[in-house]
Amino acid sequence: MAKRPNICDYHDVYEAEVTDTFCDPIFNKRNIIAEGDSWFTIGGQSLQYPWFTNILYTLRFSEEVLILNLAEPGDTIKHISSMPRDQSFKFAIEEHTTTPWDAIILSAGGNDLIDKARTLIKNRLERQGETIRKPADYCKQVEVNNFLQNIENHFRRLAAIRGNHVIPIVLHTYDYPTPRDAPARFFGVGLLGPWLYPCMKNAEIPKTDWQTLSDYLFDQLSERLLSLENGVNPIANFHVVDTRHLLTRAALDSTGESGDWMNEIHPNKKGYKKIAHKIEQKLKMINAIH
Repeated sequence: MAKRPNICDYHDVYEAEVTDTFCDPIFNKRNIIAEGDSWFTIGGQSLQYPWFTNILYTLRFSEEVLILNLAEPGDTIKHISSMPRDQSFKFAIEEHTTTPWDAIILSAGGNDLIDKARTLIKNRLERQGETIRKPADYCKQVEVNNFLQNIENHFRRLAAIRGNHVIPIVLHTYDYPTPRDAPARFFGVGLLGPWLYPCMKNAEIPKTDWQTLSDYLFDQLSERLLSLENGVNPIANFHVVDTRHLLTRAALDSTGESGDWMNEIHPNKKGYKKIAHKIEQKLKMINAIH
């Protein structure tokens, strides 16, 4: 019978005076650290029922699994890999001798791209006199290359925190969001976003090119993440799950739930289940779970 993992925060595992049995690594067959962004926390549907809105709550295993969840909504790999942000992550890794972690799963890089998108895309004046033949022509390639190199550096820094404990890391790429006026809503109120939509509007990108330009940027990010596993200088025991072309796209003019997406950049429950299934398969493949 498939079981939902026991998802606990840092306080539950390390600081509570009395640790609940399901948050105690001793009482779980497998122990996993989760670090990252809102795809591992709250994705924008309901604070009351968070299992509808993130990947972790849609994971299913055949055994008892503890997930120490260090993720925070809106977090970036730049922030996660920095000091002192990574202290809880570093402490958990150092506890590997007493808490044998079977895997680290990461959801990171997407917010870095979204935060940087407006500086990667040329505005109308910067494109003046240029012929646009492909999505890359809308972008400042030097800035794109610098951004990707910084992303790689941040992931390498985070992976290095493992030290001699080369615990397997499993990272997912991001499927293709649709730039649209669909903010994240909590209890029906729009609080965050949209994110890509204003970038396209402010840069005066023709609407017919919004999707291909967004896809290009997310492809660049995905290929760089995949290179950390399969490139010329791979990170040891680093595994990337390519989740592109997995979700049904949202309609360009939609303003709410559409396809497999709850809002502009967060999948809905159905979308998260699809991604979770691929992560489950990867964890089984590397023997992190059974």
